[in-house]
Amino acid sequence: MVTEALEEEVLSRAAAAAASYSSARTWTEAVQDTIEQRSHRKRGLKRSRGNGKLKRQKELTDEQLEEEIAYAIGLNAYGINEHEEGVLADDLDDYVYFKVRNHILARWRGDVNKYLSEEDAASKIMPKHRHLVAAAWRYLDTEGHINWGAAPAIMARPCKKYEETVIIIGAGLAGLSAARQLQNHGYNVMVVEGSDRPGGRVHTHRLDAGNGEAAVADLGGSIITGVDGNPLAVLARQLGIPLHDINGDNVPLYLRDGTQLDTAVDMQVDKVFNKLLDTSADLGDQLGSCSDALSLQAALDGLWHREAKRIRRQEQQQQALEQQQQHRVDCLMHEQFVAQQQQLQPLLQNSWLQLHHNCRLATQPLWQPLQPPPPLQSHPEANQPQLQPQLAPSSEQQQQQWQGLSGSLSLDKARDALMQWHFANIEFANAAGLGSLSVRHWDLDSEHEHEGAHVFLPGGNLRLLQGLVQGVPILYKARARLVQYSTSGVSLCAHAVA
Repeated sequence: MVTEALEEEVLSRAAAAAASYSSARTWTEAVQDTIEQRSHRKRGLKRSRGNGKLKRQKELTDEQLEEEIAYAIGLNAYGINEHEEGVLADDLDDYVYFKVRNHILARWRGDVNKYLSEEDAASKIMPKHRHLVAAAWRYLDTEGHINWGAAPAIMARPCKKYEETVIIIGAGLAGLSAARQLQNHGYNVMVVEGSDRPGGRVHTHRLDAGNGEAAVADLGGSIITGVDGNPLAVLARQLGIPLHDINGDNVPLYLRDGTQLDTAVDMQVDKVFNKLLDTSADLGDQLGSCSDALSLQAALDGLWHREAKRIRRQEQQQQALEQQQQHRVDCLMHEQFVAQQQQLQPLLQNSWLQLHHNCRLATQPLWQPLQPPPPLQSHPEANQPQLQPQLAPSSEQQQQQWQGLSGSLSLDKARDALMQWHFANIEFANAAGLGSLSVRHWDLDSEHEHEGAHVFLPGGNLRLLQGLVQGVPILYKARARLVQYSTSGVSLCAHAVA
């Protein structure tokens, strides 16, 4: 099981040296990347180490950029969206209206800390089209596509004040965001929360070491999965919270004992994982309705078992081939050395005899026997360091190097632990085990996911809540039981929680 494997070898990501995403990457750059990613996007949940940024072939025009910003937040750039039909008059030019709407949206997304008034929105629109600004601005402002969040300029926006009070049940991110938006538009609000804290499924827990040092851990939602068009990323920008990319090449993996895994092994498994996702998707398409009974776990486990055997067999074949090649090189070097020995031996023998004869006549007695020279060494490795070629590391040496960087795990076990970590990411993203996911339908909503990098917030997602709860009245430990509607208004019955 995936959970058992992770319990044995928990792999955690470290973001040391990761730069602030919000300060390093502008909204324009994010949208430019989105356009390039769309044409290269594959089916399935990708968890590659890179953030998917591709080399830009050309810069976008302003109009193309505005269209892509509309796409990034889920709007049809040149079509009627939900609740938009009612704001359009019969005599309006739809195409020009869409261009005006996209322009206003892009203006605010360029600086989400400022309040964009209707007058400011019209400042760069041609006079003959300014009659379209009112309809487009009203739609975007009312539906919360612009002028929302926790920026001081937006919370202080001019608006009509209402006497009514809106009751919101639940102080999670959705409830607090609704309360903040209603307050920004002049309504009184009251949030009723059954627990003793805000956040709902977002829960940041503080870990004190007892020596003055502390850390935090998100027990619920912890990762912003895709920053392009994501309202949580906009909120983080407004609050000045840095976003750290967890998909970058400079983010290593560590075993439970703190040993770092080699990047080459990590990249190898990452490539295989994406291949498994594509293969399982093709399998589901080929089987059609017959694949409804096939779980994603059965498909991935079977594919990974086969792929792991193929990798091991390929490495063994490569290692055997390199050993054969090395043996041929050794034999060739030995033959060359022997040939050189045979060529030099007569010359060396004659030179030694002549030298020894001259010395004997001068210094040695005539009756001293003449000793022949010692035979030259014929070992293939003797006296030939200059003849040894500089060879690239063999597969065996590479495996030994990988093994040294895989901690206490063998190379096969390190690969398997990494693959199980990728499988656990799918379970994390779907809030369900692989055995409960259909190989055919598990990623049906992938087209609606936010593009861009996956990031986390240093200090935890509690920092987002702190910006949303500012000035919002919240009644804690009050569990809503009954909502009643009448001509006089709405009443809420809540029970106090001890």
